Amino acid sequence: MTYGESGGTIRAGLTTLLHQHRLQRRLSNNPGLSTSRTLEQRKAYGTQIRRYRQGVLVWCRQATVAADPYLGANEFFDHHNRRKADGPYDHLRKGLERAIDASTAPLPPLEELSRPHEIELVESWRQIAAAAAIGEHDFHAGAGHGMLNAAQCHTVVKDVAAVVQALVILDHRYAPTPGWEKLHNAGQLGWSALATGLEASIGPLDYTVDHRGWRPPLRFIRGPARPGLLGVLQAEQNLLVRLTSSTAPINLRLAASSQMVISAALAARTTNSDLQHHWQTRAETYKLIGNALRDVHPGHAQHGAQAAQEANNVIARTATLPADATPDDNMLAAFDKRFTALDARFADLIESGVRSNVILRRTKLPRIDTDSPALVKPVRGRLAPVQKAGDSDLLTIAGTRLRPRLGSPAPPPRAADSRASLYAALVTEAPSANVWRRLISDAGSTEGRRPSL
Repeated sequence: MTYGESGGTIRAGLTTLLHQHRLQRRLSNNPGLSTSRTLEQRKAYGTQIRRYRQGVLVWCRQATVAADPYLGANEFFDHHNRRKADGPYDHLRKGLERAIDASTAPLPPLEELSRPHEIELVESWRQIAAAAAIGEHDFHAGAGHGMLNAAQCHTVVKDVAAVVQALVILDHRYAPTPGWEKLHNAGQLGWSALATGLEASIGPLDYTVDHRGWRPPLRFIRGPARPGLLGVLQAEQNLLVRLTSSTAPINLRLAASSQMVISAALAARTTNSDLQHHWQTRAETYKLIGNALRDVHPGHAQHGAQAAQEANNVIARTATLPADATPDDNMLAAFDKRFTALDARFADLIESGVRSNVILRRTKLPRIDTDSPALVKPVRGRLAPVQKAGDSDLLTIAGTRLRPRLGSPAPPPRAADSRASLYAALVTEAPSANVWRRLISDAGSTEGRRPSL
């Protein structure tokens, strides 16, 4: 789950909660029974929701650390040479820390995060907290401290500000709930979130940050072969898992042959002209790789034998595909994703093999091998590094034809939708002006003054 997926789930859940009213009735009604839930039951639900809220607050705090806009030069967050402690962002970060420390609710256990709840209201909170728990991995895998550019930092900071504003609004709305505990200094926290969101909006936003984050590693698919194209896709994923740095060149060549076969076969079965051309080119690329590996020292065949077995499975299952087996759009996307990952893996293996002299080229010497037992004595040869042997075909293919084209990635197609929905809900479902005026007044009297814009 990437940052975009976990953040989108959190925003969508908060949008749903902001549109829900009559909360005590939702917690009291007992479907199928004439009696209402008891006070103890509703108190248990309120305490459980507080645990879910605590998980979201922890996610917000980690996001503020990962997207620190003051890390390096950032003209939008450091204008007028203002000290960091005077800015809304720093007030927001400290407010989150105080709210987490002051709360008596612990983080929700795994059982509460994984088990669906019978009450729709509590279930919405559970889904938000589960996404927040998974999203914590994003800040250690591609969306962490120092890994984002200035525009991506603006985007994450603005997302956190919107989430905190939603939590403050819900905190005021859930106050009558039994077992509820209000956020520490909610007025100051809400004002800091509002000011931070406005300041983040001054700079450019970059929704490509949604591509960053943690992804679970691919797993080997066990069991019998799936029918048709699913079986080929299963073998492709298993080949990707089995291809490691210890794979011998002879087995790497067999894996390249399997990619040539499956690329040509799928290019002939698809009606997508772009993919058809791309996969025909891919088949030619792996044919060149196979020819380049022909004169390479084979290495030990047992190194990468499992990868060779999966390559044989790809070839055999492709050969037995029914004539009417045509991949649909989802299947095409799945194969294209696996092909991209395999291309990058092949490029890594080739480049690392050349650097570490695992891939050695046979070169001929201007003399006869008199020690050969053959009747016709062959030309003597020796093994030499690929670059010293004057053959750079492998490196050229790895660097130009296997590597994905570099460029600015496009943001997800609907990256702005969940954000726009949450912003709209914050405007339409916000408390009355008198309530905000009282909260802001309490914030100013408690902290001395409001954070300046």
